[in-house]
Amino acid sequence: IDRSNNDLAVTLIDTDVEDFDLTKTAEVDVSKPLSESRAGGLGIHLIKKMVDRLDFEYADRQCRITLIKHLEQ
Repeated sequence: IDRSNNDLAVTLIDTDVEDFDLTKTAEVDVSKPLSESRAGGLGIHLIKKMVDRLDFEYADRQCRITLIKHLEQ
């Protein structure tokens, strides 16, 4: 966790994983009833809506995801 000026950054690192770039996941249609939706994707959708920026890096079977939220002054 790091704070720089008015930005709060949280970096998550996972090791020995397959490449899965969550910044490129399809948008979830939240207007449909749950009974008509396929499973999966709502957690990623929620995170994308809560942060101002989402960065992804993958190298050597290591995934680094950084969530950035701009804080009010």
